[in-house]
Amino acid sequence: MKNKLLLIMFTGLFTSLSAQNYYCVKKVGAAPTGYDIAQVSATSGTTSLLAVASNDLMSAEQTIPFSFNYYGIATTKYKASDNGYLTFNTTATASAAPSLTALPTAGDPNNAIYAFWHDFELKSAPNTAFPVKVFSYTTGATPNRIHHIQWFGISRKGEAIAANTNVYAFAISLYEGTAGRFDITYGGYGSSASAGIIGCENSDGTLGKMAGNAVANFKVAADYLTSNYITYQFIYGTQPVLEPAILSVNTAKFYKVATGVTLSALVTNNGSTPITALTFNYTIGTGPTQSNAVTGLNLLGSGESSATISSTIPWTSGAAGSVSDVKVWITNPNTNGVDEDMNNNSKTNVNVLRNNGTSTVQRNVLFEEATGAWCGYCPDGHLRLKDAIDEWGDRLIPLVHHNNDAMATTESNLINTAYAGGYPDGFVDRVVFPADRGTWASEISNRMAINAPVEVTITVKNFNPTTRLLSYRINARFSDYWAGDLRIGAIVSESDVRGPNTNQWSQANYFSKSGPAAGGASHPLYNEKATMEGYIHNHVTRSMPGGAWGVASIIPDVAVPNVDYTYDASYTLPASNRVTYTTTNNTEYCNTNAGPGWNIPGNLHLIGYVSEFDADVTKRPVLNAGSKLLWNFAADINAAANNILVNKVYPNPANQFANVSINLTQKSNVKVIVTNQLGQVVSTEQNGEMEAGANIFFINTSNFASGIYTVTITTDNSATSTLLNVAR
Repeated sequence: MKNKLLLIMFTGLFTSLSAQNYYCVKKVGAAPTGYDIAQVSATSGTTSLLAVASNDLMSAEQTIPFSFNYYGIATTKYKASDNGYLTFNTTATASAAPSLTALPTAGDPNNAIYAFWHDFELKSAPNTAFPVKVFSYTTGATPNRIHHIQWFGISRKGEAIAANTNVYAFAISLYEGTAGRFDITYGGYGSSASAGIIGCENSDGTLGKMAGNAVANFKVAADYLTSNYITYQFIYGTQPVLEPAILSVNTAKFYKVATGVTLSALVTNNGSTPITALTFNYTIGTGPTQSNAVTGLNLLGSGESSATISSTIPWTSGAAGSVSDVKVWITNPNTNGVDEDMNNNSKTNVNVLRNNGTSTVQRNVLFEEATGAWCGYCPDGHLRLKDAIDEWGDRLIPLVHHNNDAMATTESNLINTAYAGGYPDGFVDRVVFPADRGTWASEISNRMAINAPVEVTITVKNFNPTTRLLSYRINARFSDYWAGDLRIGAIVSESDVRGPNTNQWSQANYFSKSGPAAGGASHPLYNEKATMEGYIHNHVTRSMPGGAWGVASIIPDVAVPNVDYTYDASYTLPASNRVTYTTTNNTEYCNTNAGPGWNIPGNLHLIGYVSEFDADVTKRPVLNAGSKLLWNFAADINAAANNILVNKVYPNPANQFANVSINLTQKSNVKVIVTNQLGQVVSTEQNGEMEAGANIFFINTSNFASGIYTVTITTDNSATSTLLNVAR
């Protein structure tokens, strides 16, 4: 009898284990480690599973590079469908027709994970360079590898592709180990109007789990930033009953002294039971704990809802310039309940500053545009940027980061990878990322209206035409205390850039009447060519001395008002290039006359900025910026540093000769050189000692070709330059 009873007990145990199911928790901004939507453009490290054109097809059998436990069964093989799912049933030969039947169901496909089971297909977009495929890659190291299966650029069967809402991007990530964990992640592409199945099902269709326990609309992230991706974490096991979690503590960077601060936190519920009450707790530094009850909540389970809860006890302590760690935690779910996971119920925001509230500096906005010569929509972005410059003048500091063409740089690639959701795209002070270029103007205007805490100026600039070394000093002066990992950044940009007639330089134009005519006949680029030879590229990133994110350790952890923090940036400009063309395309936007191409000193802007730094790239705002031309051709008389002043260049324009009148405040060794627009030295007119006071020297221009020249005058401790125009 005892043996029979023991057998019954073990049988019941095995039945219970085999009936274990998955549960899922919705997360925002919790993309799997190593997952990167940009892998779609990687040239190595990925495996293509399905490509254009695919419709109702299964991939070939694929191998996971580790053992993955699905419903408690180890597996290493799968097939992917163009209809948004994968199956571990590798005998499947056809992609199952989409169904809106709730899981589980005995019908095929079984033994499957449904990222979004819908009637999709893989067809080319109007921009043939836009990637459309299903592919895989693996990140991490043993025993923590993650295998990612990514759908990108797929579209609904029979639907035309006209916008980002018509293409879909999502992925399944399988975690190494016996736990059986997998994630499904969604980015900013796609339309939430589409309905499908998100979930999983075991091998015989007797167990399954659907996100939200119902047929779902497609999950579209708020934008293209990884920090806003939507992820459903599927966990094999029993879901906790009460599991409140803090998503974020809503503190600002600073608060004015002697003001009361109401602390709050965004909370969610990862458990299975709704939460109606919590206790809010906080401490400031080593100060006492402040607690209050919060009732009337309705936090749904599985992370499907969130709520902001607040303290009823304001924070008032702290002197100007002081920083404090603010710790917030939650307890007592449903008043007397037990939080089953205490690892996610508290957050500490460090270095919250008290200051005087005197951020009174006028802001200049650094606007960075992601572009490429191959990008047919990008010239419209260039026009919108020009309109913004016309409106704001020197207060708008433009910078254009090229991708996958001859003007791309390492630093621009880093910036575009961090922020660009497509091309063209724009970034306002690295704090606002408008997904629609139609809103660039309003976002820039909104940012301009916010005073800055720091003034950024270019105080010294020099260029050696012989060595082609340019250097300049960036000066940062705060109007109030500021805290954090503060950095000074340097950028050199160039305008009026032209290159040879290749797809690395000539600008694609989808607004041309010879192409898609995307903007109609009224668009300014309608009468331009579909490929614009001699296109004039402006504000091109040439170099970012000190790196894409600025230089650390110059500004202390707490910046003090009215103190100058400086960084001396330098960059050796490569040799200037001339271009010639075999075609003629001289328009408002293009110039195919032979002449200067790129690395032209007279076309360079020197930019400085101050930004914050954080491990999260979306939390690296530019606090303020400043810029100057390397050479200011707008001024005939150029005031110089220290002891040198150019009074007059005459005649100007010159023909056979020109005189340059300068004043020296002290006797000095003076060198005068003349350079052309390519930065090449064409004449050295003076190299010796001059007396203090007024001096005049003669420049023989009889052998100079017509054009703009720069006269650079250097003394022992100063330098200046002025414009000379030679006309025949």
